[in-house]
Amino acid sequence: MSRKDTRLVKNIHSWIRYEFHHRPDIDVTFLTLDDYDACLLNKPPDTPSKMVGSSQQSTNFPSTPGPNNPAQTLNFSPFGTPSTTSTASFMPNVKLDVKQYPTFNGENASWIKFKRGVLSIASTHGLDEVFDNKTILPVVGDPNYLPFMEKNKFVYSIWISRITGGLAMSILQDFEDTRDGRGVYLKLLNMYEGRHNTQQMAILAMVRLNSLILNYNSAGGMPTFITKFRDALHDLKDAKEPLSDNIAKSILLSKVQENNYRHIVDALMVSNLNLDDCM
Repeated sequence: MSRKDTRLVKNIHSWIRYEFHHRPDIDVTFLTLDDYDACLLNKPPDTPSKMVGSSQQSTNFPSTPGPNNPAQTLNFSPFGTPSTTSTASFMPNVKLDVKQYPTFNGENASWIKFKRGVLSIASTHGLDEVFDNKTILPVVGDPNYLPFMEKNKFVYSIWISRITGGLAMSILQDFEDTRDGRGVYLKLLNMYEGRHNTQQMAILAMVRLNSLILNYNSAGGMPTFITKFRDALHDLKDAKEPLSDNIAKSILLSKVQENNYRHIVDALMVSNLNLDDCM
């Protein structure tokens, strides 16, 4: 059996043990990927005892769960007690759900929008320090160590749930053993935001800008046009090729070809208003 197959068998075995411990009467034939996501989110990583000292508690799984052999309450003190409600000690009043995050197909053109969506939601979940490459990682014994590790584990569960293809999948395989969410993110940055890829993102953003037109039958009208225009500007900024306000304003107004807006466009062209005011 290959190492990959061995790891797969271990993961499935761990998952089944987890399910029997929480739901002794479960029929495993009805388990779904959502159940597996919940297991990965709530089950703490295998942490060597020497890393957590005497604080790590052993977990005894009954050999045959049932009415006469009830499951015991889990006690993972280093990372908190698993909960089916998917709450975490670092956000006790918020139900965390990886499905709130966008999906990523692994394509270069989709990376910037995916990253922007992830960072936006992660900030509301109190995960900024995991994504900040300037964060000084806490060490064992540091009061911030266990909270950070819990956040890091949750970030890893985001990646395995929301990354669906491409080279990003190979990066996930590199972190299967450590479940290091921050490590995955930094490696994704290195892959998708290298010099060649950022140049390609800037080119694609300019292509989208040049193709934008607002006329009488444009789908979604002005709101959709403005949204797409802003998205392209954000992509250029993320690719470190931002447009000056005056250039962006000129491009915006030149793309409005709807006659009902002509008098407004003419007035804005000669005004001192900035891009945001024009929008």
